[in-house]
Amino acid sequence: MHSLQRWEEVGGEIGLDLGFRRSGILYGTQNEADVARWEKWDKQAKQIGFVSHLLSAQEVHDRLGNQARWVGGIWSPTDGRAEPCWPHPRLLPVRKNLAPLSTSTVQTRTAWCKAQPACRERTP
Repeated sequence: MHSLQRWEEVGGEIGLDLGFRRSGILYGTQNEADVARWEKWDKQAKQIGFVSHLLSAQEVHDRLGNQARWVGGIWSPTDGRAEPCWPHPRLLPVRKNLAPLSTSTVQTRTAWCKAQPACRERTP
């Protein structure tokens, strides 16, 4: 939970858009064992403040379509994501203010990201 909060805050603290978005996440399954595991996980996640909702087969079908015989699902509307290649190049100019990340770490990750075909088009 803290990491989601920090992703939202850190961009404002350093004045950069790091590409983090609260987009939610949805999983559907055809396996009853997955639903049972999610029910157990959901109870534990709620205890630490994570927002999630177990979905019926019909609710998953309504959201994902009929490409599978859904038996259930789980939706976490407050979950977030960031493009893995987006933050590193943007962090280079402010690296001196980033105590936890060394300059070499940021440069190495930036170089790795730029080498990834899927990242080249998204890297600023």
